[in-house]
Formats: sequence, C-alpha cells, structure tokens
Amino acid sequence: MSTLHTTQVDGVRTFWVDAGRPTLSASLVFRAGIVDEKLPTSGWLHLIEHLALHDRQAGALHVNGSVSLTTTSLDLHGPPEDVARVLGEITAWLKDPDLGRMEAEARVLRAESEYHGASASATALLQRFGARGAGLAGFSEPGLGRVTESGLRSLVTRVLTTGNAALALDGPPPRDLTLALGAGDLQPLPPRPASHEQFPAGYVFDGPLVISGQTARSVAATVVPAVLHDLLRRRLREEAGAAYAPWSAYEIVDRDTAVVVAGSDVTRDLRPLPGDRRRTDPAAALALRPRVGDLVLDGLNDIQKSGFPASVLADRTANFLQATQDPHQRAALAWRTVHQHLLGAEPMSLDQMIEEARAVTSDEVIEQVRRFAASLMLGVAPDMTLSTRLARMTMPSTASPSSGTTYRSRNAPASREKLVVSPDQVQVGNDHTWVGVGLSQAAGLLVVPDGARRVIAPDGWSITIEPTLWRDGREAVAQIDAGTWPAGKLLL
Repeated sequence: MSTLHTTQVDGVRTFWVDAGRPTLSASLVFRAGIVDEKLPTSGWLHLIEHLALHDRQAGALHVNGSVSLTTTSLDLHGPPEDVARVLGEITAWLKDPDLGRMEAEARVLRAESEYHGASASATALLQRFGARGAGLAGFSEPGLGRVTESGLRSLVTRVLTTGNAALALDGPPPRDLTLALGAGDLQPLPPRPASHEQFPAGYVFDGPLVISGQTARSVAATVVPAVLHDLLRRRLREEAGAAYAPWSAYEIVDRDTAVVVAGSDVTRDLRPLPGDRRRTDPAAALALRPRVGDLVLDGLNDIQKSGFPASVLADRTANFLQATQDPHQRAALAWRTVHQHLLGAEPMSLDQMIEEARAVTSDEVIEQVRRFAASLMLGVAPDMTLSTRLARMTMPSTASPSSGTTYRSRNAPASREKLVVSPDQVQVGNDHTWVGVGLSQAAGLLVVPDGARRVIAPDGWSITIEPTLWRDGREAVAQIDAGTWPAGKLLL
C-alpha cells in the first residue's frame, strides 16, 4: 500500500509518495483559478503561468502548466536535480517577475483562445453563471486585452504565495530544493454566482448536445458523470447508432457545489430507437434528430424513477480501486491530497479514500441525479427542437425603455428598431420589446477596433452596438464610453 508523506519546503505544504522512479514529477499548485477572476482580468492567471514557464524546458526536463476553474498548476518531470533547479527558478521569478514578454505572450494566448474557441462544457458554464465565476470559462479571455504590469504584480503577490500553494511529488523532495515564494494565506473558494434561470432550462448553441446540472460536492456525485455517460452511450451510440464520443465531466465550482456536464456528438443520419415505429419509415426517421433532446430528458426521468444499471457504480468503484492500488499509479495519491488541501477538504489517507468509495450506494447516487435534474440546463443545436418541458433561456426584456437619448436605425422608417442610451443604461428594442444592460452593474465593455461596443451584463447577456447601423451612431458610442463603468473598459 502506498505511503503518503507530508512535509513543508520553505513554507509550502508538500505531499509526496515514493514511486521508486529515477525521475521526479512535481506539480506546484496554487488555489487560484478562473472562478477567482473577473471579466476585466480574465486570462491573467493563464498569462502568468505562461510567463513563469517560458523557456524553462530543456533536455530531458518536461515543463507544462494549466489553469482550471479552481487552481493553477505548474508541472515538471525529469531528472530530480533539474526539477529542483527549475522549481527554484520559477518561484524566484514569481517573487519578482520579469514582465518583459508580457505583451507578446498575451498576444499568443489571445491567438490560442481564438483558435480553440469555447468548448460545449465552457458554454454550459457560461449559460449557467454568466460573466462571473465559472462562467468566465465560456469567454475567450478578453482581459488579456487590458493587462498591465502593475495588475499582474498585484495578482502574483496576492495569490501565488506559500500559504496558497501546495507541492505534489512522486519521490522525496531533493535536498537542494528551494521555493522562493512570497508569504501569503490560503485563499478560500469564492461562493458561486446565483443563477436566476427557471429550471429546467434550455438554450440553442453552436454545438450538438450538452446537458448540465448542479450537485453536492461528494463522492456519490462523482459517479453522476458515469451515469450520464452511460445514458448517452446507450441511447445515442448503442441504440440509435447516432454518436461516436459521448463525454462527461465533474467540475468543482465552490466549497459545497459541483457542476456535472455531459454531452455528445449527434449524427444527422439518426436511426430510430428500438420499438420506435419510425424504424420502418425512412422518411419519418429524418425527423428524429430534432427530438434528441427529448430522448435524453426521457432517459434522465427513467433513471430518477427506476435507477441506473448496477454495473455503472460497480465499474466506477472497480476502476477507482484499481487506479489507487496500482503501483504505477501510486503517486496520484499525492496529487489528490494536494487538491483536497487547497480546495478546503480534509486530506484523507488512501485507506480512507478506498473505504469512502466502497461505501457509496446507488440510492446516494440517484439522490445526486435528482439534484442534477432539478437544476438542469440542456443545450441543443439550431436544427434540434428545444423541448416544451424546458424554459427557454432568453435575455430579459421590458415593454418600454427607460429615459435617455434615442437613436434611430439607418433603415428607418422600414426598421422600427431604436437604440436608447443614458448615463446608466443601454437599451435596444422596438415598439413592444426592449432589452438592456445597466452600465453601472455591467461585467465589462468590449471595445472592438472597428468602433463597435459590446456591453456585457453580469448574467452573460450582452448588447452589441455597431455605430454604422444607427443614425449618429458614433455619438451613441461616445455616450456609452462616457457612462459609469465600475468594471472598466476591456480592449478586444
């Protein structure tokens, strides 16, 4: 059985397991992630991670880094003496960062964001939380357009510190290892943003299918992704022959709550399910793809009423036990303990983890599935039908605008759409329906090089003002820029 050791290296809590390898893997993990950022600073942790690791990899030493919803990790693997030396260099850099490459590296990361785009999982978080907390994962790090040296230094000083870090190793700490971080305290997870949607809810997005919901942070809840993956696999891949790669994930979003997200590709050549009369009607079969959302909702209801296959929990437990007891995986204990420590959970021994995994029951899992379903959001592609069982997610609207300067469309009178701008509000609408964003509460303003402005509300909804579409449009943009902006302006 693996033995977990704990010590401190220069004030940093360190957990290690002796994997018996000649090389050394190390992860210096900080309790700071996307949930801690604001729209004006989104991407700053990613930029710091890139700058800290720039040009560190050489020879047999491999270096990588990542920013998750809740943590930032700097990872190294190679000869122990090289790992120790470079960890010392990285932490010395963090204590007194050289930001000469700041602008160049910010451009690199903006190009990366544009290349990858937002995943279906990130979009689900954006739909749930808006431009706050975990919802920022759905944006392309617009804060990189307004990064400053003083802002980065302040962020490093506040969160990349000894008390807010933990080190995982798969071997004993090298004798010459030094971690030159500044002093600081462990940062608690911020509370998750409130969602004002009526559940269950649905939305249309540029993707095939995604379903998400909130659960408790618990061992039973970590089985819910496997339950949903099994549902999508059986319904869409095995029975309908309509999917290749269903997926699922479990994301911690605050001290007590996780969000489970699952989804799948869905072919257009969708075969009707067994027992469906459309199996004998090729023309009717073409109408099945729009109904995929209902098929998933039906399956979720069946699980809540009748349970899920016993093999799902059995397989999940067997895989966990094999991974934790496999000598080649013994070092994973140190990594799990680091995250338990940083995310506010009491670190557990391997025996305790195994006992906890074995104790999970189907009833406990189903209770978490019910909690998931009670906060459900379902995203479908534009050619799929949004189920009538779901409240459609739309931007809040009013029947009339507030007072302000009115700008007419350049296509008036053919177009009756109007823009109303006041020192504290931007609204767009027609005779009967208006949508708006309050400037003083806005999450941010994206200033586009061609002159457009995108005003983003905390709930993620936004209004884009293209000046060429409005009479005196540049005057309207100037009035928007002069509004009250507690979040500052973001350069896109």
